[in-house]
Amino acid sequence: MAVKDPIDVLGSASWIGADAYELNSEYSKRATTFLAAVKWDVLASISSGLRNGIPCEYGEKYSIGHFNMVRRIVFADGISWVARLRLPQLKAGDHEVLDVASILKVEIASMKFLKYVTSSVHLVS
Repeated sequence: MAVKDPIDVLGSASWIGADAYELNSEYSKRATTFLAAVKWDVLASISSGLRNGIPCEYGEKYSIGHFNMVRRIVFADGISWVARLRLPQLKAGDHEVLDVASILKVEIASMKFLKYVTSSVHLVS
């Protein structure tokens, strides 16, 4: 029996990227611009430092929702983290713009869900 790739078991095989949106749409442009702007190497360096220097790298795959982009960080010892980064807000007046209280409720609900379905949730600020 073949052993499944741990990343597939964790669900990132179903992640969607900017190509899920219509080409050159506001959503597609926001995702590709954000992906290029994030200093992923710096994020990997910080992540490695938080685990006492264990080397890590970020995966090529990423996923986006309406509010966040996620990308897997895989450490040399097999531990895997998911970096969840807030996307820039779309133009004012967009139906997805939320007030601060609503954003906090969504974030709290997300953390509660992740804590429920995983063995541990590490929050790094």
